[in-house]
Amino acid sequence: MLAEARKKKKKKKKKKKKKKKKKKKKKKKKKKKKKKKKKKKKKKKKKKKKKKKKKKKKKKKKKKKKKKKKKKKKKNLFGLFHYGTAPPREQGKTPSLDMQIAIEIKWKSHANP
Repeated sequence: MLAEARKKKKKKKKKKKKKKKKKKKKKKKKKKKKKKKKKKKKKKKKKKKKKKKKKKKKKKKKKKKKKKKKKKKKKNLFGLFHYGTAPPREQGKTPSLDMQIAIEIKWKSHANP
């Protein structure tokens, strides 16, 4: 009689543990769904539209400035220095190819007047 009663108790305990595990899994899934819904509510569409418009305007202004700078560099290549003297530069660095050609032309034009 005692052995049968013990077996019944063991079976009951095992069944209870399984039921608890199933309930915990269900609760976790419900919490995840609620969090996702809250995040969607916080996002505001109106603010996003305003930010995009501002960024586009800034990009257009930057492009215009870059084009102007390129034109100035091309015009002033030969008028930057007198006779053979190159513009000041950092020690150990050679001037760019364009500048080297310009220096040679200046030297040749003033070597034999």
